[in-house]
Amino acid sequence: MKNKIPWTALSAVFQDTITVSRKLGISWIWIDSLCIIQDSKTDWEIESSKMGTYYSNAHLTISASSSPKGTIPFLAPRSPAHLPKTFPLLTNDGIITNNSNITVTARKHTGSSMSQLLEPLAPLASRGWVWQENILSTRILHYTVSELIFECKTHFISEDGVTPRGFYSMGLSQKLSQSETDPESCWMGLIESYSVRKLTFEGDRLPAVSGVAGALERRMGGVYLAGLWMDYLVMGLCWSRDYISENMEVPLSTPGGYVAPSWSWASVNGVVGFVYRNEDPDEAFVEEVRVVDVDVEVKGLNRFGEVSSGFLVLRGEVVRMRLNCGDPRNCWTFTVGEDPETREPMAPDCALARYVNEDGKESVRRAKLGEALAPFEVDVWCMKLGTEDTGDEVIVYGVVIAKAKEAESYTRLGLVRLDCGWFQDAVEREIRVV
Repeated sequence: MKNKIPWTALSAVFQDTITVSRKLGISWIWIDSLCIIQDSKTDWEIESSKMGTYYSNAHLTISASSSPKGTIPFLAPRSPAHLPKTFPLLTNDGIITNNSNITVTARKHTGSSMSQLLEPLAPLASRGWVWQENILSTRILHYTVSELIFECKTHFISEDGVTPRGFYSMGLSQKLSQSETDPESCWMGLIESYSVRKLTFEGDRLPAVSGVAGALERRMGGVYLAGLWMDYLVMGLCWSRDYISENMEVPLSTPGGYVAPSWSWASVNGVVGFVYRNEDPDEAFVEEVRVVDVDVEVKGLNRFGEVSSGFLVLRGEVVRMRLNCGDPRNCWTFTVGEDPETREPMAPDCALARYVNEDGKESVRRAKLGEALAPFEVDVWCMKLGTEDTGDEVIVYGVVIAKAKEAESYTRLGLVRLDCGWFQDAVEREIRVV
């Protein structure tokens, strides 16, 4: 613990933050790296579980959006490209006069890709830990490279009066109001937006959403299970990698250490997407599997934070399938089926590697970091999670699994979208997924 930290010992961003606070007449400030004991795992676990409370009860959150690191101040001269330009006005009679001027502010065009949509708030918009600040804060003052932007739960204003195209933070905070009427879709949408962001430490994947999870606990209902909720667990299992956002490339591996059970979206790095429950009752998602048992072991003091283990027992229809992979780095080459003419695509959770299991049979598992990858064809199992009647066809969502190292257990490999014919020869079984 320290007190009376010398002003010169503070980083440029800290100095600027304190300067802004003083100008606004705010006497107390919370800075994570100053208020949390940095070499204490226990203090970090306790305080990280309270972050949601800090953000939601703070008078104002200052977002140093234009500063890529602590040594670079955000209170700095702006680029001339973002400053107002004064031009002489051409009157109706064609006479140019310097007495009648207009002020024009030029803005950079924002593209439509995910990285470009996040640009107005870069570099903070790409950081995983900042995500819940944007959602839970009552008011946010963004210092961007071009202007000041202020937002609260209901309003938005910028210096030039224009909402930046694709302004991201505003949409996140507004999702909280959706949680009252549609908590399931709200949580899925929030996780999708979170998965776009980057973390320095892979083990923070669950802790960095713990504040939002704690804030939504009452609305979500049920037990929190490594990034999913008991009351909506089957729908929550219908996640897959969003390869469109990642140039169709399959990540080389899952996180280096244990982060979450394989059935949780948190077990993989990168962007994920969910299958949403259709609001039309005639096209409703019907759960076709029953949760028999589930348990997650929390690692520390934050019950929404890191986990050390977890399992899920499901009872439902399973069918054996042939999993094919022509190129382990190309998601389009992962398919299920024997006949090349009728094979259907599978969205792999990450890169998969063939190996010989304890029974002496060829199998496949999630690849380890640095492991050599090669094409393969192996037998796997697929469990039906649910169906959706579109009117033209009945779609089956199934999770592809293979035997795990742990006895009588399976590991999730990916998600498939099939027609009912694939399950004609299915049998009912109880499957334990870890």
